[in-house]
Amino acid sequence: MLLKNKASNIAIFLVMFLLLTPTVYAQQFKEFKWQKGQELVYGVDYSFFHLGKITMKNFGKQKVNGYDANHIRVIIHSNPLLFWIDHESVYDTYITDDFKVARFVSDEKIDGENYNAVYDFDYDRMVINLNLFDKENPGTVHKKELELTENKIDGISLIYFARINSGKPGKDTVSTFIEDKSGDVVFNFSKERVLTQTDSIPEGLPTLYFSGELFVEGIAGVTGPFEAWFSDDAFRVPILSYMKVFIGSVKIELEQWKMWSPYQSVSEKNDSLESIQQN
Repeated sequence: MLLKNKASNIAIFLVMFLLLTPTVYAQQFKEFKWQKGQELVYGVDYSFFHLGKITMKNFGKQKVNGYDANHIRVIIHSNPLLFWIDHESVYDTYITDDFKVARFVSDEKIDGENYNAVYDFDYDRMVINLNLFDKENPGTVHKKELELTENKIDGISLIYFARINSGKPGKDTVSTFIEDKSGDVVFNFSKERVLTQTDSIPEGLPTLYFSGELFVEGIAGVTGPFEAWFSDDAFRVPILSYMKVFIGSVKIELEQWKMWSPYQSVSEKNDSLESIQQN
């Protein structure tokens, strides 16, 4: 009788374990948090040559096209030695908490002319209203209407698409655009977690790994395969990535931050993870 009771208890335990295991994984995944005032600064390097810096900042909520959207600004500062490219490029995107892009703003050069381009997303008509403000001729505006598909987002919103979805295993494809170019971007998200060590985080930090490929030349000439490691917390901060540009593969590494703590609310101890160190 005792053996029968033990067997029954074991059977019940196994059934409960199988039923509860998926729930445990779902509970471990943290919904993405938008953080007003968060500022992240990255160094961009090719081998031993410093190419520049990227600053990404969340200015908080603004009302845009009827949406309460998070205003995100990305500034790319290029090394002055790279005289053939712009020394500073500024991009602004406005994204809702449930990931609808309301507006994208960028400085663009089209046919040798410099414009401030404003892309307004109209989901009722499924179009993007593009206004090109001529910088050399104030008051001159060129208007265009572009097709909007359900999965089309701007180049800066790609970063937030990855931040929101990293840690959810699966393959996702979205469409992106920059100036007059558009194409697909494939993300291969996984459950793989590693301890990532960098110069700014020498003790290492649990990160979520994913890879993918851009089938279009994006912002700063980024194209082709890429891989990245984001912090394993609710903010999913990009810690390290490798991307292909016109000169080859470049490393983009987090160097400074505000309104975020590297060791805040990670999901398990560092010593249980495979360690990788970036030089």
